[in-house]
Order: sequence, then structure tokens, then C-alpha cells
Amino acid sequence: MTSIVRVEIASEFKGAAVVLLAMNANGLTAFMSAIANVIRPTDREALQVEISGVSHVIAVKNDKADVELRPGKVTWCFSAAKLGEIFEKLETMKGAPGPCHHFVDITSPAETLILSRDEYV
Repeated sequence: MTSIVRVEIASEFKGAAVVLLAMNANGLTAFMSAIANVIRPTDREALQVEISGVSHVIAVKNDKADVELRPGKVTWCFSAAKLGEIFEKLETMKGAPGPCHHFVDITSPAETLILSRDEYV
């Protein structure tokens, strides 16, 4: 099965703008792997990986919780603690028996990141 990872700003999600990270099960696994490679105890502060034809740059930046979307590229700038929170939520979603989602507080370009598996793909 192909990995699907799609990121967009959903401007009218239940009346508010959110960043939607929609994935299928394989996409979730690929995205988790990328985060794991950044949060492991290493000197690495950033990682670039291509998933679903889009370049994802995951960077550890203290006191940050920002997502930058450009055509063909998404930059995720999060503190190590926020990346750990996202990883834990993805891990929970991976073990779920069906479609699921979690919400994560971020600062830019919206106040909420929605992690979604098998719901909006």
C-alpha cells in the first residue's frame, strides 16, 4: 500500500482554521519514523524526508510549534517536547482499530494541528 501524507490549512474546520495532517496507516508509519529519527538522542537538529512526493523538513527549535507550508515542501519546527507529544499521539493512533485523530496545540499558521489517520485521505 502506498504511503499517503497530506498537509493543508483547512480554513473552515468546525468554524476555525487548522492545520490538517491526513495520513493513511503507511503514511502515519513513515511520518512517525521521520520524527523518531529527529528525537532520538543524537546531535541531529533537523531531518528532511520525502513522503507522498512532498519534502518534509522536521526541525527541533526550542519554544517553537510552527508549520510552514509551501508548494512541495512542509517545514515542521517544534520543540523536542512537542515532537515527543506528537510522536506519542501518532503511536496511539497507529494501534487504533479504525480511523482516528488527535489535536495538538501549535502557534502558526493556526492554533491547532489535527493528526488524522484514515479520515480525510
